[in-house]
Amino acid sequence: MGAELHDIVIGLASTTIAGVVVCIIGIIRKRKRNADALHKYPVNGVYASSYTDETDGGQCIVRDEVHIEQHGLKFTGFSRELENRRTFRFEGQIVNERFLTGTYGGEHRADDASGVFFMVLDRLQPGLIQGLWAGFGAGTIVAGKWNWRKLDSVSISESLSDDPSRPLATSLLNDALGSGFVTTRGLDELSSSPDGVVLLARDSRNQLVGVATAMTMNDDSKRVLESKLAEVGVRGANIVRSRVGLFKSLAVIPAAQGKGIGLNLVYEGLGHLKDFGCSTALVLAWDSGTSQSSVGVFEAAGCVRIAELPEYWREPDRQETFDCIKCGRPCACTAIVMRRSLYNLTRHDEIDDRPRKLWFRSS
Repeated sequence: MGAELHDIVIGLASTTIAGVVVCIIGIIRKRKRNADALHKYPVNGVYASSYTDETDGGQCIVRDEVHIEQHGLKFTGFSRELENRRTFRFEGQIVNERFLTGTYGGEHRADDASGVFFMVLDRLQPGLIQGLWAGFGAGTIVAGKWNWRKLDSVSISESLSDDPSRPLATSLLNDALGSGFVTTRGLDELSSSPDGVVLLARDSRNQLVGVATAMTMNDDSKRVLESKLAEVGVRGANIVRSRVGLFKSLAVIPAAQGKGIGLNLVYEGLGHLKDFGCSTALVLAWDSGTSQSSVGVFEAAGCVRIAELPEYWREPDRQETFDCIKCGRPCACTAIVMRRSLYNLTRHDEIDDRPRKLWFRSS
C-alpha cells in the first residue's frame, strides 16, 4: 500500500511539473510571437489622423489623434477628435502581414456610433497607414477614408535663462520668421517674466527641433490691437477688459515638420497661458500665401479666424527691425488674427498635425 501511494504521489508530481513546464513554454512562445510581431509589424504608438465624414449632406475632413497599444498581432486603442474631443474605442488585428482590421464604437453610452475599419500598412513609407471605415451612427450608414501618420516622440520643456540652447532657439525662430525678428536677449526677458514662457521641443536624441513663445498681453498692447481690429470692422472683441494671452512665435525645423511637434507646442503654450489666468488666447499668424502657412495648425488647436490685418508688420517702429523671408524689408505680409477660448482647453501630451511648415509671427 505504501509503495502504491508513493507511485501515485510521484505520478502526480511529475504530471504537475510537466504541466508547469508546458505552461511556461507556452508563455515563452507567446511572448516570442508578440515580440516578433512588434518587431516585424510595429503599429504601437500615437498617430496624427484624419478621416472623411458626412455632415449636412456634404463631406468634411475631421482631424483626430489615434493611440494604439499593440499585443502581438492584436491591438486595442482609441481615436479622439481634436475639435470636440469625441472619442471612439477600437480593437483589431494584423492579418496577412500588412492589413489592419477591426471594429470601433463610441466611448460614451449616449454615442451609438459603431462600425468597422480596414487599413493597409504602407511598406514604402513606414509609419503611414491608410484605409477605409464604415459604420452606423445617428440613424444613418456612413463611410469614408481614414489616414494615420505615426508621430515621433518629443519632449517639451520651459527654457531657463542659462539654457545653452537659447542661441540655437533664436536662430531657429529667425530662420523661419525673418532675420532679426527675435533676439536672444528678448527670449531671456520673456522666460524670466512671470507672465511669459519660452518652450523648447527636443527629439529622442535631445536635439532641438522646435520653439514657441507666449505671454500675457499688457493693457497698451490690447488697446492697440483692439483699435486695429475696429479699423477692419471687428467690434466688440472685448480684449481690453479681459486677461488675454498672446501666442508670440512658433517654429519647427524643416526636417521635423509634419510630425506633430508644432501642434504639441501650440497646446503646451495655450496651457501655460491658461495657467497665467488668461481666459482667451490670441494668435497673429503669418500668412505666407502658400498651403504651407501656419494657419492650419492653429485651426487644428481650436483657434478661429476673426480678422485679417493687411501689412500688419509694416509699422514705423518695426520697419527696420527684421528682414522678412518673403518680402525683405519692410514686411508687407498680412496677419491673420485668430482667437481661442481657454475655458475648455485640455492639455495635449501627444498630438499631430498635417505636413506643413509651421511658421508664425506676432507683434
